[in-house]
Amino acid sequence: MYQAERHEPVTVTFAEHGIHVQESRHAATFHMDQALWPFAVMLYVSAGEGELVTPERTYALRRDVWAVVPPHHPYQVVDAAGMPLGLYVVCLQQAVFGPLCPPLEAVVCRLPPAPQRPVWRERMRQLLYAWESRRPSARLRLHSHTLGLLAEVLDGGMEEPAQPAGAAAALARVRHYAERLHHHAHEEGGIDEAAAALGLSRRRFTQLFRAVTGTSWLHALRAARLERACRLLRETDQPIQAIGFACGFNDATTFFRAFRQRHGTTPQAWRDA
Repeated sequence: MYQAERHEPVTVTFAEHGIHVQESRHAATFHMDQALWPFAVMLYVSAGEGELVTPERTYALRRDVWAVVPPHHPYQVVDAAGMPLGLYVVCLQQAVFGPLCPPLEAVVCRLPPAPQRPVWRERMRQLLYAWESRRPSARLRLHSHTLGLLAEVLDGGMEEPAQPAGAAAALARVRHYAERLHHHAHEEGGIDEAAAALGLSRRRFTQLFRAVTGTSWLHALRAARLERACRLLRETDQPIQAIGFACGFNDATTFFRAFRQRHGTTPQAWRDA
């Protein structure tokens, strides 16, 4: 999933044993959009700080934290400014763990007790070695190490790292804003104005909005405006250009272009159909 000094995630390729292991150190410019994979992901933080952002909540990432993300669960890794993350990433296909443990349904984030952390670091290094090894017993060792680590993280014997200060409140504000966007999309200004109204930086607002909705602010805003435009086209006899302006489009050209991109036809043809 990641490679050393990566600026963005890369595609995972599985061998026949169904496990992918990689050590990575993010570049200072690393960026990850919200991801949703058909396999489970275990993350171990070896350096740096950041956050694991999901639609439900935000988890703190710092050295020695373990996180397990279930298959098909959206998430985003965000590095703290000036403290890019170093990670071990373990990807597991469903067939590896499915028959042996209850279904993974929610993100799990754990921090081993301080005296045990050097042991966990060594176990992660052993796992990476087993994955890279070509010895006949390597596949057995790889499965043993991987499933042992997964079991201990899921058992709940470790503490959960504290949530970043204010993270829950910020996520709740953005979720409430996103849920009501279709009511006021025609009145919205720019993204900087929206972020400032919620007390967030543009970067933080963008990250949380995508985590909550799975799409960008601009895409969601335009979709809401076009939804309103369709309602007005269907229910009123207002002129088409007036409808475009009433829905937040500053000029007819932008409105016509956006409408055609979404519906494959012009507003007039859509009204007449």
